[in-house]
Amino acid sequence: MRVSRSSAGVAELTREMGTTTFVISSINRVGYRAEPTLDVFKETGSIEFDSDIAMLLRWPEKKPDEKLPADLIELWVLKNRYGRVPPGPIQLIFDGRLGSFRSPRGTR
Repeated sequence: MRVSRSSAGVAELTREMGTTTFVISSINRVGYRAEPTLDVFKETGSIEFDSDIAMLLRWPEKKPDEKLPADLIELWVLKNRYGRVPPGPIQLIFDGRLGSFRSPRGTR
């Protein structure tokens, strides 16, 4: 209930202030499967309900003989009230030194 009240309060404050707010939450183990869905937010109170955009960052699953860059990460857009939801992950490169992301060359 505390998470739900906090989420509603952040959503209300965001609307009043006309700003963008990022809420970071852990997910349940269902989110570790191959293709995440909004179900991963079910145990986080009403964060998913109150959010306009819900995204998930995770390391891609490697196939046994597949070589992926160690800094490759997937951004899954699971909900977007303002536009389309991509059908799959968006590939990003994570720079741990700066805590930033960039698009890898030659990918979407």
